[in-house]
Amino acid sequence: MSENKENFQKDKEMGIIDHLTEFRKRLIVCFAAVGIFTASAYLFSNQLLSFLTYPAQWISLTSLKPTEVFMAKMKIAVIFGVLASSPIIFYQIWSFVSPALKKAE
Repeated sequence: MSENKENFQKDKEMGIIDHLTEFRKRLIVCFAAVGIFTASAYLFSNQLLSFLTYPAQWISLTSLKPTEVFMAKMKIAVIFGVLASSPIIFYQIWSFVSPALKKAE
């Protein structure tokens, strides 16, 4: 009985409000994943920075403004956060788009 109910809910047509609600939920999941992975990457930003600058050890990095070091670490953390959460983002995109596709598409 519950399988028929799930198939009915899966096959039913959705209105624009339902689509926007579903899109909002998936967008929140994506932003949460990026935020969590960015925060965890920021914790290891010193190691990531040394890993990225290892091939050019003879070059020293110079910061001209007080915020440049923080911004460099933050950019590295965001890039690694987006890269690490990309499977979750792609899954959310596919889960949002796939019900609209036909079997032949």
